[in-house]
Amino acid sequence: MKLMRSLLLLMLPMVSGCQSALDAEQVIVDSASSSPTTVEDWLLKREELCQLPNIERRARLKLYGDDRSRNEAYRMERLMLASCAPDQTPGQMFEALAALPENPSWPPAQKALIEMVRDYAKSYRMLEQQKRDLERKLEDTINGIQKIEAEIDDMQSNGVVR
Repeated sequence: MKLMRSLLLLMLPMVSGCQSALDAEQVIVDSASSSPTTVEDWLLKREELCQLPNIERRARLKLYGDDRSRNEAYRMERLMLASCAPDQTPGQMFEALAALPENPSWPPAQKALIEMVRDYAKSYRMLEQQKRDLERKLEDTINGIQKIEAEIDDMQSNGVVR
């Protein structure tokens, strides 16, 4: 894991072209240590994170990893980052939600924000399952049609149907 993290730190400057590897991790640490305190601040932080190039968001998500020993602000920022494009980073939002256990001391607005993201993730997961189910049904239908066509071809070649 340390090797992968080190490699990612070394690759981030090549990917983003503007930060050194040490700066990349420092940005994450600084960002989470000076974390937003209100829901409005978190939403603005999310907007800022979502404006990053796609490849940089992916690199940052890899740096965040599933480190439950990090503080709550760090895990909250990971969630905000993962919510930017869940279709491009499969599973990251679900992992970020799992790494962010509920905290009774959260203000009501923050609880509502996280609950909204949980609802969104649940809905997204259900839509993904429906998509897989439809793909399976489509494949079954295509296979059924191919089987019928083969039977018709076989009947025609045997002179049964003309």
